[in-house]
Amino acid sequence: MTSDIAGELTGQLAALLAASFWAVATLLYHRAGSHFSPLQMNLVKGVIATPLLLIVSLLLGNSLELNSGLWLLALSGIIGITIGDSCHFAALRRLGSWHHHWLHSWPGYS
Repeated sequence: MTSDIAGELTGQLAALLAASFWAVATLLYHRAGSHFSPLQMNLVKGVIATPLLLIVSLLLGNSLELNSGLWLLALSGIIGITIGDSCHFAALRRLGSWHHHWLHSWPGYS
Protein backbone atom coordinates (compact mmCIF):
# COMPACT_ATOMS: atom_id res chain seq x y z
CA MET A 1 0.00 0.00 0.00
CA THR A 2 2.87 2.37 0.74
CA SER A 3 4.31 1.84 -2.74
CA ASP A 4 0.91 2.59 -4.30
CA ILE A 5 0.77 5.93 -2.49
CA ALA A 6 4.37 6.71 -3.44
CA GLY A 7 3.68 5.83 -7.08
CA GLU A 8 0.57 7.97 -7.15
CA LEU A 9 2.39 10.88 -5.53
CA THR A 10 5.26 10.52 -8.02
CA GLY A 11 2.80 10.66 -10.91
CA GLN A 12 1.03 13.71 -9.52
CA LEU A 13 4.32 15.52 -8.93
CA ALA A 14 5.47 14.65 -12.45
CA ALA A 15 2.22 16.06 -13.87
CA LEU A 16 2.60 19.29 -11.88
CA LEU A 17 6.23 19.60 -12.93
CA ALA A 18 5.35 19.06 -16.60
CA ALA A 19 2.59 21.70 -16.41
CA SER A 20 4.98 24.12 -14.71
CA PHE A 21 7.64 23.58 -17.39
CA TRP A 22 5.00 24.09 -20.11
CA ALA A 23 3.86 27.37 -18.53
CA VAL A 24 7.42 28.68 -18.11
CA ALA A 25 8.37 27.61 -21.63
CA THR A 26 5.36 29.44 -23.05
CA LEU A 27 6.40 32.62 -21.28
CA LEU A 28 9.99 32.25 -22.50
CA TYR A 29 8.88 31.53 -26.07
CA HIS A 30 6.61 34.57 -25.98
CA ARG A 31 9.50 36.74 -24.81
CA ALA A 32 11.83 35.26 -27.46
CA GLY A 33 9.12 35.78 -30.08
CA SER A 34 9.61 39.52 -29.88
CA HIS A 35 13.22 39.07 -31.03
CA PHE A 36 13.10 36.05 -33.36
CA SER A 37 10.79 34.76 -36.08
CA PRO A 38 8.83 31.54 -35.48
CA LEU A 39 11.13 29.67 -37.91
CA GLN A 40 14.23 30.86 -36.04
CA MET A 41 12.77 29.78 -32.70
CA ASN A 42 11.85 26.41 -34.18
CA LEU A 43 15.39 25.95 -35.49
CA VAL A 44 16.94 26.79 -32.13
CA LYS A 45 14.53 24.42 -30.38
CA GLY A 46 15.48 21.64 -32.77
CA VAL A 47 19.22 22.29 -32.44
CA ILE A 48 18.92 22.05 -28.65
CA ALA A 49 16.45 19.15 -28.50
CA THR A 50 18.10 16.80 -31.02
CA PRO A 51 21.41 16.28 -29.18
CA LEU A 52 19.56 15.96 -25.87
CA LEU A 53 17.29 13.30 -27.37
CA LEU A 54 20.29 11.41 -28.75
CA ILE A 55 22.10 11.54 -25.40
CA VAL A 56 19.06 10.25 -23.51
CA SER A 57 18.55 7.54 -26.11
CA LEU A 58 22.15 6.39 -25.75
CA LEU A 59 22.00 6.50 -21.95
CA LEU A 60 18.85 4.37 -21.95
CA GLY A 61 20.49 1.91 -24.36
CA ASN A 62 17.98 2.36 -27.17
CA SER A 63 19.11 1.44 -30.64
CA LEU A 64 19.35 4.27 -33.14
CA GLU A 65 19.08 2.06 -36.22
CA LEU A 66 16.81 3.66 -38.76
CA ASN A 67 15.32 1.41 -41.41
CA SER A 68 13.32 2.79 -44.34
CA GLY A 69 10.07 2.94 -42.36
CA LEU A 70 11.69 4.88 -39.54
CA TRP A 71 13.28 7.31 -42.00
CA LEU A 72 9.83 8.09 -43.40
CA LEU A 73 8.46 8.47 -39.87
CA ALA A 74 11.34 10.80 -38.95
CA LEU A 75 10.83 12.86 -42.12
CA SER A 76 7.10 13.09 -41.42
CA GLY A 77 7.82 14.19 -37.85
CA ILE A 78 10.32 16.81 -38.96
CA ILE A 79 7.89 18.27 -41.49
CA GLY A 80 4.92 18.11 -39.12
CA ILE A 81 6.77 19.54 -36.15
CA THR A 82 8.35 22.26 -38.26
CA ILE A 83 5.03 23.42 -39.68
CA GLY A 84 3.03 22.86 -36.50
CA ASP A 85 5.48 24.50 -34.12
CA SER A 86 6.10 27.39 -36.47
CA CYS A 87 2.35 28.07 -36.57
CA HIS A 88 2.19 27.62 -32.79
CA PHE A 89 5.00 30.14 -32.24
CA ALA A 90 3.40 32.58 -34.68
CA ALA A 91 0.09 32.32 -32.81
CA LEU A 92 1.88 32.80 -29.49
CA ARG A 93 3.59 35.87 -30.87
CA ARG A 94 0.30 37.35 -32.12
CA LEU A 95 -1.92 36.40 -29.18
CA GLY A 96 0.43 36.86 -26.27
CA SER A 97 1.04 34.32 -23.53
CA TRP A 98 -2.11 35.11 -21.50
CA HIS A 99 -4.52 34.57 -24.40
CA HIS A 100 -2.51 31.56 -25.51
CA HIS A 101 -2.89 29.89 -22.09
CA TRP A 102 -6.56 30.84 -22.04
CA LEU A 103 -7.13 29.11 -25.38
CA HIS A 104 -5.24 26.00 -24.25
CA SER A 105 -7.42 25.76 -21.14
CA TRP A 106 -10.56 25.13 -23.20
CA PRO A 107 -11.67 21.48 -23.09
CA GLY A 108 -10.93 19.66 -26.31
CA TYR A 109 -8.62 22.35 -27.68
CA SER A 110 -5.36 20.44 -27.60
